[in-house]
Amino acid sequence: MAFDIKAGFMGIGKVGGGKFRATDCSIANNQKAEFFDHVIGLNDTDTGSATKGEAVGSIQKQKVLMRPGVWNVGGSLSYPATENSAGLFFDYAKDGSYFDIEFVYACKDAGRKFKDCRMNTLDISCSAGEMLQISVDVLVKNIEEGGSDAKYETAEKFITWDKVEIGGAPGDVQAFNISINNNLIPIYSAQPELSVRDLRVGMQEVTGSVTVYLKKGILSIDASTVETSLSFECPGLSFDCKCIFLPSIPQGSVGPMVTTIPFIGIDSPFA
Repeated sequence: MAFDIKAGFMGIGKVGGGKFRATDCSIANNQKAEFFDHVIGLNDTDTGSATKGEAVGSIQKQKVLMRPGVWNVGGSLSYPATENSAGLFFDYAKDGSYFDIEFVYACKDAGRKFKDCRMNTLDISCSAGEMLQISVDVLVKNIEEGGSDAKYETAEKFITWDKVEIGGAPGDVQAFNISINNNLIPIYSAQPELSVRDLRVGMQEVTGSVTVYLKKGILSIDASTVETSLSFECPGLSFDCKCIFLPSIPQGSVGPMVTTIPFIGIDSPFA
């Protein structure tokens, strides 16, 4: 008998009183070294004289001039959703508000606290026969080393496809994904530190797609300005999204005919 071995969890996170088990957490410091161009080459000499072109000195040592650039904290994390963790990040993404993340790494119970986070992107996806997946990308103003009480004491069931309901799609749904992009802009100022002073929320973009089975005929959707609404519901998370569908045609292959229909959120998508 063969066993399908799955990867374990990287650690446990805590957001707003709720917890999640992360399969990936890549939030870290980011900083670059800034280099300057200059005119001193390896074969240039110090003339030591005001006479142009008179090379009387020794060969100069080439120097690489640099300074530390601005730094920020950011990255991504992802996890399979449970009833208690499916909606942890949705309101923060929808509203662009600040929040904190406490994370304990499973290796040696080492922990970090990410303070004053803002959501850059949130992705929610699910497909037939699979678990609901949540992925987030954040920028952070402050980071602290230290432990957390983010411990699991009770078992929670993951949300599987049969617990997800999609409404408003033109057919039987095979897969669904939605992305909220807040286009964050880090703000730096003339201060002694090189860290982020503030995180500005840009123009929010909501995009996604829904994949449907075709029972008969061919479904071809043209560009439309007609507003429609897609609804999403699962244990712990529900929302409606005002959107328009984009042009799409069926994918051709041997097997069930399916169509992936992209959509864009309009007006105030989650109002």
